[in-house]
Amino acid sequence: EDEDEDEEDTEVTNYDVGEEALDRLAIALGGKAMMPVLFGIIQEWFPSDDWKKRHAALMAISQSGEGCEAQMAKQLEPIVTTIVTRFGDAHPRVRWAAINTIGQMSTDFGPQLQAKLHSCVLPALVSAMDDGCKRVKAHAAAAVINFCEHCERKTLRPYLQGLLGKLMQLLSTNQRRVQEQAVTAVASVADVAEQDFVPFYDAFIPGLKELLRNSGGKEYRMLRGKAMECISLIGVAVGKDKFGPDAKDVMELLIKTQQGAELDTDDPQVSFMLQACARICKCLGEHFQPYLPFVIPPLLASAQLDPELHVTDVDDEDGDQEDEEGMESVTVNIRGQGNKRITIRTSALEEKATACSMLHSYVADLKEAFFPYVQEVATILVPLIKFQYMDEVRTAAMMAMPELLDSCILALAKGASGASAALVSQLLCFMLEPILEQLKAEPDVETLACQLEAFGELLAHGGSCEHAKLSADQIQKSTEVLQMLMRESNERRDEREGRRGDEDVDDEEEEQLEGEAEREEIVMQSLVEAAGKLFEVYQSGYLPYFDSLLMPTVSEMLQPTAIASSRAAALCLFDDVIEHCSADGGSSRYIAGI
Repeated sequence: EDEDEDEEDTEVTNYDVGEEALDRLAIALGGKAMMPVLFGIIQEWFPSDDWKKRHAALMAISQSGEGCEAQMAKQLEPIVTTIVTRFGDAHPRVRWAAINTIGQMSTDFGPQLQAKLHSCVLPALVSAMDDGCKRVKAHAAAAVINFCEHCERKTLRPYLQGLLGKLMQLLSTNQRRVQEQAVTAVASVADVAEQDFVPFYDAFIPGLKELLRNSGGKEYRMLRGKAMECISLIGVAVGKDKFGPDAKDVMELLIKTQQGAELDTDDPQVSFMLQACARICKCLGEHFQPYLPFVIPPLLASAQLDPELHVTDVDDEDGDQEDEEGMESVTVNIRGQGNKRITIRTSALEEKATACSMLHSYVADLKEAFFPYVQEVATILVPLIKFQYMDEVRTAAMMAMPELLDSCILALAKGASGASAALVSQLLCFMLEPILEQLKAEPDVETLACQLEAFGELLAHGGSCEHAKLSADQIQKSTEVLQMLMRESNERRDEREGRRGDEDVDDEEEEQLEGEAEREEIVMQSLVEAAGKLFEVYQSGYLPYFDSLLMPTVSEMLQPTAIASSRAAALCLFDDVIEHCSADGGSSRYIAGI
């Protein structure tokens, strides 16, 4: 307890190696092979007089949960109930391990654990916040954060009074690490509770603002950052009417934090501040506009960060940058060139992804109020649609495209200064070709589904604004891309069905195939919805493109031999034909075939 809390032992011990190995073994072997052996040892060690064995037994459950999920889920209640009994263990490290295990299981087995075992877990965590060891009480607050990740509002509601009352007591201590966990727990509770948090608002906000004003010093940077996060999540939870009177004061404190002193590049407050501002914007809507000159320029700078990719020979000592903070390296064999070391600054990647996500959030929330920044943001984000080093950057950039166009359209409709029909058309043209190229090249199925969803939203704007409609050539190219992606999706489906027919496919491989099938179904659904948007906007005028490019593929998907999800997708598309092409009789020739 008397150790410096900021000192961390970076030496790798046998304990650390054993933990990691157990996690890998559980994932590799699966629960059927792992559970009988592992739980035989756990049951032997759990009642041991040696606290180290009790601690190891608990941590073994925590580490193996991901790999043994299916088997452990069948025995979830007795396992959780047994772990909770160790919240009262004589040794503080065992109590810490028990709480840690419940926190990890709340993540691994949510939302089942939260729905079925809340009455066992939450009261025990509240009681653990009275523990005499500050590390244990801090960890109890941390476990609440895990629990809230998959918790429903109605589940949490009966516990709010006792839980928030205890967290308020932890915030009132002078123990910084306890306060850090408590303030994040309050934020997580508010995020789940939403309007149910309103009765507790006045008790928490003054103290949280006080943390921003008076918690000076480098050691308090994390606490201040977490207070920013908490205030903004509470604001979103309770809404503009309740949070509005405090919003101006909070924003002034955030601006003062940024402008009062030069923040270090590794200052955690920077990330917390960016995300807090985005949440406050979501809460205030157009009333946030006066603060944009404060928040947008840093985001634009972060979105343009260079991830510093380097490719060097493995034996090149000058190229060895692994020890530099924020850099990560992997060794790959490149045909014809031998082993190469690829090094990239991951901290820059993460900051870049966060900035792109925040920019998307601002334009989505502010609509036409964001218009003054549309052109500058589009200039930066459109090239990032093709950013190859991180899925999150591509996804956020793509998702911002329909929102930027919408901002421009709404600004035009309201006669905003600088808005014009020509600008809407130019912006659409500037976006469309890079979007189509990336849709054809996107290697990740989940990312592709997100990109297609954004593409569909972009196409839909042609229905509300004549200047956002595609030209005949653009419709042709867009449909060609949809055709190609439908064929590729069907090819992946056929390849997956072939693997499923193998005799040696075990349960875990079958589960993997099911996951692939579900992701593929989302892709096909997004493709159908994008094509549906084209019918919605252009109605029977789209039928020639549909007939020449999509009809052959869609007809194959409609055959009785096709799998159910493919037939359903094809029927959805014909539903769009009937809905949008019947007024002039354009759909009549398709009905008999269906």
